Amino acid sequence: MKFLFNTNYGIKRVTTIIHNITMNNTGVRNTVLLIFLMCFSGCASVATQKTTAAFEKANEHEPFPPYSGEKIRIQVLQVGVSDAIVKKYPEFAEKRVGFGIANRLVETLYETNRFDYVEEKQEMISKIIDQWKLGESGIVAKDAAIAPGSLVSPKFLVYAEVYEFSVSYGEAIAAMASTKRNTTMIGIQVKFLDVVTGQYVPGSGSGQSASTATALWLQPDLPFDQSTVGMATQQAIDKAVRNVLRRLDKK
Repeated sequence: MKFLFNTNYGIKRVTTIIHNITMNNTGVRNTVLLIFLMCFSGCASVATQKTTAAFEKANEHEPFPPYSGEKIRIQVLQVGVSDAIVKKYPEFAEKRVGFGIANRLVETLYETNRFDYVEEKQEMISKIIDQWKLGESGIVAKDAAIAPGSLVSPKFLVYAEVYEFSVSYGEAIAAMASTKRNTTMIGIQVKFLDVVTGQYVPGSGSGQSASTATALWLQPDLPFDQSTVGMATQQAIDKAVRNVLRRLDKK
C-alpha cells in the first residue's frame, strides 16, 4: 500500500525502535544502526521516463508524411516565452534553454522536407539566441525580417511561443522505499504568417515528461531537470508543427 510519508519522522521512529530493541546490548545496537545508515545513504536509484501527453490530435511517434511538392521558403523570425512563465521559472532566461527551443523548432521544420530557409539554420538560431533575454513582456527573441519582394524573401514568417509551463511534484511510499516524481509539462504554439495576405496559420501542442527517483528511507533530490524539459519541448514542437501542416494542407 502506498501512502504519504514524513521522512524525518520515519527516520526518528526507526531509530527509536532500534534503540528500544537493543537498549541492553550496545554492540548489537551499533551494528544495526550502521546497517540502517548504509541503506539510508546508499540504496537509491534514479531514472527518467518519457510520458506522452495529448493536445489536439497529433502523433509525434510517427515520421512526417512524405512530401514531393515544391518547397516553401520560410524564416523562423521569433521565439518567445511569456512574462508570467519566466517570472515563475527564471531558468527560461538562460541562453541554453533558448538554444534548445530554437534548435528543436528549426530541426523539426527541416525534418518535414517541406521548407527552404532564407538563411542558414545555425545563423537563424544564433541571431535568436543573441537576443534571448528577459524584457518587460517576457522573452521575445527575434531575427531581422527580410524585406518582402527580394529574391530570397520568405512566403511565411514563423513565430513560436511557450504559452504554458508547469512542474509538479509528488511522493509515495511503498514498504520502506520512497518515490519522488517530477512531472514537467510545456505548451508551445507555432504560427505561420503569410507575408502577402497577413493571415496566420497556428498550431499548438503540449508535451509532458517525468523524472522518478527511488530510495530507501530517503527523499531523493530532484532538481530542475533540463533533459526532462528537453523531451517535453520536443513533443510539444512536434505536435504543434504537425497541426500547422494539417491546416496548411486544408487551405
